[in-house]
Amino acid sequence: MTTILKSGLPIEDLRKQLEKASQKKNQGINTSKYSGVIKSQIDPLEYQKKMRDEWQ
Repeated sequence: MTTILKSGLPIEDLRKQLEKASQKKNQGINTSKYSGVIKSQIDPLEYQKKMRDEWQ
């Protein structure tokens, strides 16, 4: 979420806007719909280890 704070506004108005923005709850995303969608021929753990080893 983006809150636009314009310069020149009184401090009280800025605080009200920030308070209002912080009270809104983030809905997030439903990641369970993506579970098992990608089919891979390689083991994810082995791939992760390989990628980490490349940084060394």
